[in-house]
Amino acid sequence: MNKTYHQITYTLDSKFIRNSNNPHTVEIKDNRVLSHIESLNINNYFLRKEQLYSCFPNNVEGKLLGRKRCIDLMQVSPFILTCQFVISEKVKSVLTDLGVNKNEYVLKPIKIHGFVDTFYLFFVPLISDTKFIYPKTEWVRLFEDNIEPVIFQDKDSYYADLEQYMIRKLTLPSKYKGYDLLYPQTSGLFLSDRIIEEFDRRGIVGYDVINSGCFYASIVVE
Repeated sequence: MNKTYHQITYTLDSKFIRNSNNPHTVEIKDNRVLSHIESLNINNYFLRKEQLYSCFPNNVEGKLLGRKRCIDLMQVSPFILTCQFVISEKVKSVLTDLGVNKNEYVLKPIKIHGFVDTFYLFFVPLISDTKFIYPKTEWVRLFEDNIEPVIFQDKDSYYADLEQYMIRKLTLPSKYKGYDLLYPQTSGLFLSDRIIEEFDRRGIVGYDVINSGCFYASIVVE
């Protein structure tokens, strides 16, 4: 049975934030982390991605910016390649209890100053755009809604076009059937419907599902 996927982002719900420019964010100032992430970028990620995770520093600490309480999913600053959120033990339990394949994510503990609980840097490995099924993938021009989608026959023709595009509908090969976490290159993070349903059931907060707008996209796995 094919899964349905939902693209998510950090929450803009006014119950948790007063200003959409100021979401819950955990800041890391550890020089070991900064040095580590500076050595990796999108150009060398697929050659060295195991190093990103296996050599990531231990005993990392962070600070919650401008907030009095933590929530289940929070942004991290500075940007760390493929690190989607800082997550709580409750989110970790969802992944464990549902038996999400350990190949789909990596967790690295982080202590947040002033809080007893352990949180985790939540990494989801990137799916290279070489894996996309281009003739069945639809793109739209950046910041232009409700226009006819553009289709490219292959990666080369996509990169040869000088326009800027966003994925509207991505098709992935059957290799990804059964995945619960999908993070395609040039797009955002997608969670399976069973994870979203369990988040709802357990009252997980800190994320919004993207249902429309410029950054909305859907995924089909053949």
